[in-house]
Amino acid sequence: MRRILYVLVGLVVSGLLAQSLPVDKLNQNGFKVTDMSFIYRGVRYPMKRTLDGEFAIDLGCRIDTGAVDIVFVVDNTGSMSGTISGVRSNINGFISELDSRGYDYRLGGVEYGDCVGPCFDIGGDMRREYDSTSAIFGAQMTSQFWGDFQNWVNAILASGGNDAPENALCAIEAAMNDYDWRPDALHILIFFTDASYYERGMYGCDGYCAYRDEDVANDILSGGFVLFASTSDPVMDDWDGCDVGSATATNWYRNTAISSGGSWYSLGTSWSVIFDDVVALIDTFEVVNLCVTNNTGTTINPATATIYPGACISVLSSNPQTYGPWYPGEEHCFVWRISTIEGCTGIDACFTATISGGGYADTVAGCVFLEDCACPGPEAEPICPPCDYPFTACPYQEITIRLWDEDSWVNTSTITLNVNGTDYHFPDHLSYAGDILTFTPTEPWTHGSTVHYTLSGATDGMGCPMVSTIDCGFIVDLMPPQITNWQPPCGIELGDSLNISFDISDDVSGINLPNTYFTVNGTMYTGASPFVTYTGDYGSGTYQLSGSLEDFGLASACSVV
Repeated sequence: MRRILYVLVGLVVSGLLAQSLPVDKLNQNGFKVTDMSFIYRGVRYPMKRTLDGEFAIDLGCRIDTGAVDIVFVVDNTGSMSGTISGVRSNINGFISELDSRGYDYRLGGVEYGDCVGPCFDIGGDMRREYDSTSAIFGAQMTSQFWGDFQNWVNAILASGGNDAPENALCAIEAAMNDYDWRPDALHILIFFTDASYYERGMYGCDGYCAYRDEDVANDILSGGFVLFASTSDPVMDDWDGCDVGSATATNWYRNTAISSGGSWYSLGTSWSVIFDDVVALIDTFEVVNLCVTNNTGTTINPATATIYPGACISVLSSNPQTYGPWYPGEEHCFVWRISTIEGCTGIDACFTATISGGGYADTVAGCVFLEDCACPGPEAEPICPPCDYPFTACPYQEITIRLWDEDSWVNTSTITLNVNGTDYHFPDHLSYAGDILTFTPTEPWTHGSTVHYTLSGATDGMGCPMVSTIDCGFIVDLMPPQITNWQPPCGIELGDSLNISFDISDDVSGINLPNTYFTVNGTMYTGASPFVTYTGDYGSGTYQLSGSLEDFGLASACSVV
């Protein structure tokens, strides 16, 4: 089946104004439609004017994924140290899945504490803002997760902050204002914090914000942003006149997210839960975009545009909308986010939009007919390695993907898997059994290398293409962490204390700190032990075990450990 969208456009002067305005003014055609388009899943489809003056578009069945711009706003102060690794994992898992499904995405990120990145906070702690290139003014998003942005995410660390209230409002404003958001894509903010915030009018705080929370909420709604907030419940506060309070902040995070069309989550919620909600929003993203030029010769302030939907159309954004001052010759686009019922026809699938102001009023009529796609093909899901865990220690690591079709069978002769730039056509290096597609390498992977693979060429028995592509990868780490500079040497005679230290490093996947421990005469001492200290990060550092012999249940002198 085909998905068809028709928008019928005609400009008519309202009868009410026709009774009070001179005929020559009415004939000036004060408002001129310069563009009519329908945005589906973040993809803009322009409508062409037909010979009889109508606007129409014929869309084939759309199975492509949508366009979305996402900025992650992260509180990376010291109080987040217990959850910051989970935040990193959530962001990586979220984007890996978004990437594997082939969405047209772009990414940005803002760290904040009492200042908003890029800056150095109280105590010298760095807060960063992602920028894909310094050659262009302003912060630039990226469409590449593997590499630069993933490195940026992996470098998110928690430090400093001094007290609980942080500069959350200015951080959200920076995310909205600093980046080059695409006008046709869905605009999403994903926010992480465990703390309250301060706002304009509060003095003596560790930082300053020029916004009040109602200003930021209005900017989110009027700018068409959707907020997904993941916070502790309740958030922390230090009530000293520089804090709106825990209850107020928690409610604001929750209510603003929900009112924007997003959701609120308890800090630590799995990325898959947030991902499912975001994808559901992308997949139902529909917008009517009406661009009009002011040809009246006068400045109009304000102009009002209102859309009147049929029974099969729901308007989700602000309605009516106002704009002004609207200068002569200026084009302005009125945008309404809508929801339609697929398969609905007739007048119930139509709408009218009126534009009025300055003594002029015009009406645009349109209809939206969306038919269901009739040819969904195979679906695919990476199994091993999963996209959200990018490391393997296996030199002959296989790639397994679940590939299935609910109403037909997978045509294996059409399967093509691209691995590191090489296309493998079934059955070359590939096997398929029980809905599981397996790629088996014949040569070992190289230590430290990145393996990138894409599955896009597979159809079902009726020739229907895949619903979405798999675009994933993993990093090969064949070497264990390196331990050097062990002190004191083995076999040395000890006095009345035990002091052992060594340097450890791993330049690929990093050190698994929670699973690194000492054993003394059969007793385990982990990093949580008061006798164990670690200085460094996940890439390299120094471990030390210190205490008296009595602390470890050893003889008081002349012992060999």
